[in-house]
Amino acid sequence: MNVLRCFTCLVAAAVMTSQSVLAQEQPPLIVLDPAPANQVPEQSSTTAVESQPPSLGEAVPQIQLPSATMPSSETADPEASPLIPERDRGDEVRIAERQPWLAPLIPLVRLPDTVQIGASQAEPGILRLTGEVAFVDLQINLPQNAVIPAEMLLTLRSTVNVLPEVSEISITINEAAPVVLPLEHLNAFETVRVATTGLKSGANLVRLNVRQPHRIYCGPEASFGVWTDINLAQSGVPVDADIMAADHAGFALALRALAATGQPLPVLVGENENGAMLQQLVEVLGQISGGQVLVEFRSFYGLEAPSPLSVALIGSDRSHAEFRKGAAGGLVLQVEHADGILPPLDQFLPKLATPLDVVPALTPGATVKLADLGQQDIIGGTHYFRHEVPFDLPSDWLLLSNQKARLQLHYGFADALPAGSILLIKVNNETVRLLPLDRKGGQMQEPLDIVFAANLLHGRRNNLIFEMMVPGDPPDATCPLRRADMLVITSDSTLLVPPAPTMALAGLAEPLSRLGSRGITVPEGVSDRAALEMTAAQLSAGLTSNPETTDPSVRLNLISVNDISVLPLQGGLVAARDLQEALIDIKSASSPPGPAAAVEAAPRYRLTEEDPQPSVPLPLEPVANNSAVRDLISGRIDWLESAAFMGSDESLSTWLKTRHGSVLLLRPRRQEPDELWLVLGSQVSVPAVLQSLVRLREGGLAKGEAAILTKDNTWEVWAPVRPPELREPLKLSNLRAVLGNYASWSPLLFTVTFLVLALLSAIPALLFILFTKRRGQL
Repeated sequence: MNVLRCFTCLVAAAVMTSQSVLAQEQPPLIVLDPAPANQVPEQSSTTAVESQPPSLGEAVPQIQLPSATMPSSETADPEASPLIPERDRGDEVRIAERQPWLAPLIPLVRLPDTVQIGASQAEPGILRLTGEVAFVDLQINLPQNAVIPAEMLLTLRSTVNVLPEVSEISITINEAAPVVLPLEHLNAFETVRVATTGLKSGANLVRLNVRQPHRIYCGPEASFGVWTDINLAQSGVPVDADIMAADHAGFALALRALAATGQPLPVLVGENENGAMLQQLVEVLGQISGGQVLVEFRSFYGLEAPSPLSVALIGSDRSHAEFRKGAAGGLVLQVEHADGILPPLDQFLPKLATPLDVVPALTPGATVKLADLGQQDIIGGTHYFRHEVPFDLPSDWLLLSNQKARLQLHYGFADALPAGSILLIKVNNETVRLLPLDRKGGQMQEPLDIVFAANLLHGRRNNLIFEMMVPGDPPDATCPLRRADMLVITSDSTLLVPPAPTMALAGLAEPLSRLGSRGITVPEGVSDRAALEMTAAQLSAGLTSNPETTDPSVRLNLISVNDISVLPLQGGLVAARDLQEALIDIKSASSPPGPAAAVEAAPRYRLTEEDPQPSVPLPLEPVANNSAVRDLISGRIDWLESAAFMGSDESLSTWLKTRHGSVLLLRPRRQEPDELWLVLGSQVSVPAVLQSLVRLREGGLAKGEAAILTKDNTWEVWAPVRPPELREPLKLSNLRAVLGNYASWSPLLFTVTFLVLALLSAIPALLFILFTKRRGQL
């Protein structure tokens, strides 16, 4: 009986243990946070039953997660800011991570995009100061209602070539005492804090001065080897982001910040947005920004980093525009359009003040001071120094003959400069005078008249360049500290350019200068129309033009290299295959080398006691030496071709076979002078293409029918033989200059023409002599 009772107890214990194990093997239950008190979740009875934990054994462990339910708009305060649209809700997770807005450092003048001595833009948003001494003037704009910060952030780095013991940067804000910091952050960017004594609301002037001698060498090459970079996107004065009001003033500040830091302006668009609508929008954005901001199209649901300013293009039942705050704290310009009609944004948005880079116009025939060209005294203090004085001539100014322009130079240089110190005077990168600087220094020199050929100049943009090179003494040691400047060119130096008749060489420069933003179109028949329309819109934002000179009849047709069939090439200007080969790198992989030609091996045996006789080559037949005659004839032919006409005698197909690039600009039909075509190669960068097009248009150097953008980001122009066009009546006052231009364009043709005219003029005299002689005989 006791045995039976013990067996029963064991069975009962085993059953209870199995139930406990079953309870522990149930998976954990995942539940959400309860809904807010004012929001009652609606659940069916089935769902409620299924959500109950099992009743076996102990309660199942639970994992509690926060609810993913968005707060209801019904509970919002009616006096709060307007409801954030659904498109911005993806950014709400970053609301708690808002950082103070940095009022950026804005250069007062547009910086060159190639590294040079002084201030330049090494890459978008990176300000580089190159040389032993360099400076740059910047501006900080603070909102009127902002609290004046006590410090400024400066993110910088220097090369390891600087001598850290004496290298320093000086920061001066307005009229306050300068703050001097050592340059000790090498290679990697680091942020330093600068006291902002003298800062005020509104516009503030900031000057940065660097002194950074080379730690090992001294000389012109060492000047290029020392530099300091400033990251403009991470430098500035921190301001509370909420201070940026959603109005016109806040929009102007944020847009100026994007332009200064090199960041693109995000335009949020839907997937099926009309390309024409995008181009209209970015055209207005380009006009108000002066082409300073690059537009970047993004999705409403993209994961890109937030921007201080963005534009949202939304299809709606009305045409309306308004400013609002985005979920990430940045300003949003919300543009609603209905039936393809945008609101009048050009009247609604403020226009951004452009940097002071307006190139002054020079009047031909008048003596102009450098001060009138926007120049102060030009001071050089580095062993390599280069300063450019840009100026514009009229677009139809043309002098091909040997007329002279005159520069009267007022200059001085330091005493005891090392032997070999020189100053080069250049016009459009052509040296016109070399001046020694290693004698009679320490004072201002007598004014020097420098006469140079006026045909070095051309219509539109020109550059007068001063370039100084001072060797190191010694070159393999650190440069000694100097208190005196090496060179000064005063602003009262003068420049005289002779007048010219209104003439022009046919080419792409003229229609390109009259191209407006709306003239960039995508023709029918392209393969990827949506992508090309996006590219056309981005180019429209940067290719802004003066409304007074814009011609709506000029069009730039944008295609890719895959759409060559759309290009009108019926006239035989260029073969489609040659054009594709110039824009696509089709160099095939080198085939494996084939088997080498069999060479008869020398026998390894010898059957005679006599030494083998070396083989004597047969004498060659004498060949007439015609190379000298051939070279003489070829040289004469080349001289005649160069003297015959100004231009290329090669066809465009032949010209393209020796070149390779990424973009081709051409005018395929001569009878349609205002129809330009831009062919994009594969994997091109739209910002780089835009920058190159702006440079080509401003320089006015496209004096031909086609131009290709090579790998080194320079344009090569194909100019066929075309005579200059006279655009004013021929008069006695301009006869000499007009004949000189035609004679310089084709000296051979001009000479032959005058010989023919001389012969024709001699015929009446010969006839008169013959007739009078016959009458005398009779």
